[in-house]
Order: sequence, then structure tokens, then C-alpha cells
Amino acid sequence: MPYIMAGFEHNCCLLSCSCQGTAAGGTTEIVVNGTTGLLHSVGKEGVTPLAKNIVKLATHVERRLTMGKRGYERVREMFLEHHMAHRIASVLKEVLRKSKSHPHS
Repeated sequence: MPYIMAGFEHNCCLLSCSCQGTAAGGTTEIVVNGTTGLLHSVGKEGVTPLAKNIVKLATHVERRLTMGKRGYERVREMFLEHHMAHRIASVLKEVLRKSKSHPHS
């Protein structure tokens, strides 16, 4: 069954596996709830939704495969090394630009 728990969302999507994770932090950037995977709440309130999501992905093969394909496409379009390097370079350039316009003494 091509299914992996989140925590490795990036790798999961690159393997075309549907994934799930907590609706917090960077997970929500990679996993689009209902499209590339399933999200659940953090903490105790997330336990029941997590269990339901596991059952959904285990029993709905076509949905699981579609989510995996969409996750793969999302990561390839937005989160490969060259995408991240470009974003980091943009941030660093902006920091340098601001530091030049506001020199510290």
C-alpha cells in the first residue's frame, strides 16, 4: 500500500505516496489537505481524525493514488533543491539590501 505517515512529507510526495500529518508548521506548506494528503489536529484532539484518515487512505485506493500523484507534482513544482536555493538566495539578497540602506555603527 503506497502510504506513509507525515514527518517525511517531502520524501513521501516524491515517492508519489499519499501522506498525512499534523496541521501545523511546514507540513501545511507541503500537504494540501484533501488534495495531496490529509491533515489532522495537533495533540490529543488529533488522535481520532488521524485514525479516520488512516482508514480513509487504506480503503480508498483511487483517492490515495490521486493524492500521491498530486503531492509528487507539488513537490516537483515547488520544493526541490533549486527552488529552495532560489528562495534562500532571495532572502539573503533582501537582508543585504536592507543592511546597506540601514548601516549600523
